[in-house]
Amino acid sequence: MTHTLNDIEKEIQRTIDLNTNITEKIRIKKDMLALLKQEIEDLYLEQDRNNDKLIKLYDKKNKQSGPS
Repeated sequence: MTHTLNDIEKEIQRTIDLNTNITEKIRIKKDMLALLKQEIEDLYLEQDRNNDKLIKLYDKKNKQSGPS
């Protein structure tokens, strides 16, 4: 099957458009990944704060209950 120059140019443009679309999807996914990484880091920090609070509360409880 012989392709005309016009057919080849259309296929080139279609392929360029597909790649442009894929590039945009990649950019969006990278942005989403960056946001998720930040959310995970924020959750770790919150968990650390809660763990520190628990340690202080258990220390306070142990001091009030005295030696076992």
